Amino acid sequence: MTTVSFHYWWGSNRSVPTSWLWMPGRPLKPEFAKNGTYYEHGGGKGLELQWRSVMEVQKPEWVMLLTWNDYNESYIEPVDDYKNYPNGTSDAPRGWYKPMAGLGELNRYFIQHYKTGVQPEITADSLFWCYRTSSQKLAASADPDRPPVKIGNGPVGDDLYLTTALTAPAELRVNSGGRETRHSVPAGIGQTVVPFQPGRQQFSLWRDGKKLVEAEGEPVVDAIEFYCYWPTTGYATAGR
Repeated sequence: MTTVSFHYWWGSNRSVPTSWLWMPGRPLKPEFAKNGTYYEHGGGKGLELQWRSVMEVQKPEWVMLLTWNDYNESYIEPVDDYKNYPNGTSDAPRGWYKPMAGLGELNRYFIQHYKTGVQPEITADSLFWCYRTSSQKLAASADPDRPPVKIGNGPVGDDLYLTTALTAPAELRVNSGGRETRHSVPAGIGQTVVPFQPGRQQFSLWRDGKKLVEAEGEPVVDAIEFYCYWPTTGYATAGR
């Protein structure tokens, strides 16, 4: 058996006041509020690497996806913001937890591949995004006693992780904080990593001079009140 989970990589449950957290089986103690080690997963790129390991190296009989057993144990649930539902997050403000739809939708592709043993046919052009909404280097104004979390698995870039699922090659255009970059992306599943800038985050897919998909993610901010390392995610599909 193999487990596919994002929780252990994002490590965000040690970067906020204890009263915001729901920790099953644990009393709330001051030491749990200390900033821990942050492990960058890499959005859809990291998810693809996990599934490649499952299918090509580990080859287990079954896979367990951590979803509903703990609100802080997964990042592939079809949830927009936990604060919209009764879940024990106490006084965490709306917007601290981020939408999960992007990685949840992308996961469908890899689940089907694992179950059938056949790479799924892509019948519609899609774009998925995943990124933190603030730089890892920012210090929280309302939390002066704690520095940003430590880095646990090497340097962490302030990046947009963009996954494309295409019927044919296309061009990915990214406008991050007013800075536009263009990237050639292949048919099938492709991964593109682009440094983010504070401001609006806009994405589009083009082929033969025609816009296929246009979308906008959550803005990246240049100042934070509290630490938050949850990534925001989303997706857009041509014709939908």
